Amino acid sequence: MKIPNYIFEYMLTCIIRYIYRFSYSPITLNNNEVINYALVSSNWFEIITKILSVIKIKNYNLLTGLIEAPISPTNQQIQKYKLIKSKDSVKVFNSFQQFNEDNNRDYRKIIFDLTHTPGLEAFKCLDMYPNDCEINLSAFRDELTSFLSDTSSSIHICKRDFSKIKKISIAEVSSDLVYRLLNINYNGEINYYDIFFYSNFKIKLHFKENSGNKINIDPLVFNPSDYNNNNNNNERVSLGILKKFSLETDFETLVVKAASNTTNNDTLEKQWDYIVNKLSTDQTLKKLTLNHTCEKGTCACFQGLDQALVYKGFAAILLNNSRVSTMELYSYIEVDQEIFKGLAGNKSIKSLSINGDSFPTIIRSVLSKNKTIRNIFVSTQNVENVIESLHLLQNNNQIDLYSITFDIRAPDIKEVLNLIKLNSYPNIQQLNIYNHHYFPSNINEIYHMKPKNTLINVVNNIEKN
Repeated sequence: MKIPNYIFEYMLTCIIRYIYRFSYSPITLNNNEVINYALVSSNWFEIITKILSVIKIKNYNLLTGLIEAPISPTNQQIQKYKLIKSKDSVKVFNSFQQFNEDNNRDYRKIIFDLTHTPGLEAFKCLDMYPNDCEINLSAFRDELTSFLSDTSSSIHICKRDFSKIKKISIAEVSSDLVYRLLNINYNGEINYYDIFFYSNFKIKLHFKENSGNKINIDPLVFNPSDYNNNNNNNERVSLGILKKFSLETDFETLVVKAASNTTNNDTLEKQWDYIVNKLSTDQTLKKLTLNHTCEKGTCACFQGLDQALVYKGFAAILLNNSRVSTMELYSYIEVDQEIFKGLAGNKSIKSLSINGDSFPTIIRSVLSKNKTIRNIFVSTQNVENVIESLHLLQNNNQIDLYSITFDIRAPDIKEVLNLIKLNSYPNIQQLNIYNHHYFPSNINEIYHMKPKNTLINVVNNIEKN
């Protein structure tokens, strides 16, 4: 019986997606397995070339050896056997100069990542960039203010086509400048950092438009004066014209901002209730990050609000929002039980990132009730956290997870490795142990094993300091 090509293509697609699933971690990967599959037959070579032309892998350093280089001075005969053709690849340039120095323009897509350069120069010379490119850039207060306040070119600016610019990250700016960006018809993605570096309770909110739902959180970002001072047409534009918007702020700024955006002299409690209700029902909130870095007994982050009221509010957001799919929860002090109650009752979060101190409580109080969470990322420097968690997970039939990833920073994880070899984790499909540490010796272990039903991946990388 001859197996049809679409069966091979499906099998190889699953395998390749699995091989490159951790594209952010080059020390765990090489291309040998994919190359061996491509050598099976000319038919498999063509199938793998087709798969690699469409699969999303954001690790150029890993894949560079597989990519065709038509202008390479090396043997041109070799280039035709490259698995990724130049015309199917995405090329990222960090400057326009790099683009000019590259003689090959035959790419599927060109991206200019200008997030680490004075990116607003791209605004002024958009015509120089190729029509089918994407531009990601950063902006700071002074250059953005100067650019948007240039009345001599304001008419010209408003008539520009900004579709090439897909993402703008802006820091050290006030919300009125964000609003003025909207007024020049920019409608891509904005990452807005409305935060002081010394803040101890940071909050990140990531929003994304979806079918029938536009981003609608302007009162959490703008002052009423923004609408009046920066729109020559007296028309109120909003964040709803954006495809994506992320706000990094702190608790104090968020509550005070909401208070300043109302004409009523409402109490802080009422303003916090407003924020909770807004985020509880928002249909575009995709990711929520809470990062509380106060030392125990020293917290003064809540602006006179009762701490219990604050955490009940966060719990209400988790219980009622049906769109948020990713949460990051980090805290130097013990996480309030209300947060765990909210997580236990949440029906939409699939990926959860936490620090190691919280994980045992997550296992006991959340995972036995919440079957929606599928992937957990645990960051810790304390091996004891990992050991306690693994003991709670072994032979635990109350949980059902796709993956748990431990990101450890410790000089020795032998006890962890011995524990996972000796025990069973039947309801966890994948257990990943990553350890990276600097120590007076070198250890570089990468191996995979599958005792019973769980695939276990271990990367133990200790570098000599």
